[in-house]
Amino acid sequence: MRQLFVLASSALLIAALSISNGQNVRADEGTANAGARSAGESTATPFVFLGDEAALGVPFRIVDGLIVFSALLNDSIPVDLFLDTGFGSKGIVLFDPEMGAKLGLQYVAEVSLGGGGSEGAPTARVATGAKLSLPGISFPRQQLLVMPGDQVFSDLAADGIVGGSLFDCVVEIDYDNSVLNLYKEVPESVVRSSERFALSFSQGIPVVEAEVGLSGKKTIPVKLLVETGAGLPLFLFTYSHPAISVPPHSITARSEGMNGTLTFSAGRVPRLKVGRFVFEDMVTAFMDEDAMGTAVVLGQNGFLGHETLQMFNVVLDYPRAHMYLRPGKGYGKGYDLNMAGLVFKTSRDGTLDVFDVIHDSPAERAGMRAGDLIVAINGMNAISISPADVEALFVQEGKKVKVTVERDSKQFDFTLSLRRII
Repeated sequence: MRQLFVLASSALLIAALSISNGQNVRADEGTANAGARSAGESTATPFVFLGDEAALGVPFRIVDGLIVFSALLNDSIPVDLFLDTGFGSKGIVLFDPEMGAKLGLQYVAEVSLGGGGSEGAPTARVATGAKLSLPGISFPRQQLLVMPGDQVFSDLAADGIVGGSLFDCVVEIDYDNSVLNLYKEVPESVVRSSERFALSFSQGIPVVEAEVGLSGKKTIPVKLLVETGAGLPLFLFTYSHPAISVPPHSITARSEGMNGTLTFSAGRVPRLKVGRFVFEDMVTAFMDEDAMGTAVVLGQNGFLGHETLQMFNVVLDYPRAHMYLRPGKGYGKGYDLNMAGLVFKTSRDGTLDVFDVIHDSPAERAGMRAGDLIVAINGMNAISISPADVEALFVQEGKKVKVTVERDSKQFDFTLSLRRII
């Protein structure tokens, strides 16, 4: 994403959920076997179309580089959910425990949620038998994982996360039209117009093979987790291959993982090749074992992130272990981070907070701080500006952006001279 908020929601939430009280309730563990992945452990139909064998035009929006769509729980409670391929488990994570009370949930277990960060794994309570409904399709018998209210994601711009449950059917992410289309089988039009990739699975998360060109013209094969919940174009795990290291020209940034704040480096790699698609000078996050936390069990060499995926029309067919990519309107455009060096976080009420300020960036030099609340940008109320327009305002090299912030009940104005920071 062109802001620097890289790892919101569950980007490092691993799919292996350990049941702490030993009861016989668990999430899907993922498998390389496509047939087992499609049906889980139950012979019951995991989804029901309400009309034809497709549910078309389910709208979504992008907030802080994450897909957010609206749905219903138990035909009564509206929810906004992040769609995150990095959450390979069946079921739904809910951030607010009060929602569990509204649904009248009866909890049967507790789980420890692994993931990146430095503060230890949070614990969620488990309920079963919920129903998730989208326009034209429903997913019965869903497991709900309800988090305590003091966790870091309680003020994000959605009520929770869903991943593996939706991918029991074929899911098309149409970024150009901001809609999801769900099918029983991949449409023939997609097969004819798209490049098909074989998928394997790690803890329920899809994995695609690619090649990365590093400094000195060295090229290595890599296996990348397909991650709509990871904001930058590419992530590489420095511990996964001796040739993968942080480039000399890089920055240090902070973000949020499931286990709290995590720190990573960001730089560029010369080349990424995925099938016939080649990307040059890729903005890349470099993650070490500390940043990954318990998510190191995923293995692989990195993430294929949201900023790369949204350049395509993406069709994910977990049951048959395939991904289809067709270039969209954004294909071939370059990547730039927020040129002020600001890491933004959009809250549930639409307010824009500064999560982090990159060292020696225009924002830090001007005096901005983590914790500042963005009140206005170029004289416009920040809440009235769409996330896409906010991103665009901060990727204009050589331009000046005026930012008004609230800090300790006082307002301050800053003029930021934008420049590339990596």
